[in-house]
Amino acid sequence: MLHLHRKLQKCFLLLFLLAVGLGLAASMISYAVFGAGDPYDTAAGLYRVLFTDAPYAEIQQDPRIILAKPTASLDAYMAERGYTQDTSQRLGALLTYTNGEREEIIVCAVNSRLAQWRWQE
Repeated sequence: MLHLHRKLQKCFLLLFLLAVGLGLAASMISYAVFGAGDPYDTAAGLYRVLFTDAPYAEIQQDPRIILAKPTASLDAYMAERGYTQDTSQRLGALLTYTNGEREEIIVCAVNSRLAQWRWQE
């Protein structure tokens, strides 16, 4: 009986360490690829954008990171928030939006399946 108890303890310890390791690996991958530390929000955002009709999903609030369909319009999203693009300050994928009082700078990266809008602090 004692032998079985020790085997179960080792098994649970191994499963716990495996779960912690997978969680850490998922967090590191999420941060390295998307700049967001929470792999669950990243996975939920990816699912919403890739497999539903949602045009975009916010995966992090500070700094704001949004995943979007490649056809989604950042200009339209910012217009809903009351911002317009300041084209005089555009530098490649670095876009500047203003509402007259405040300025937001966003890096926009797009590929064939996904767009990422990342606010600069």
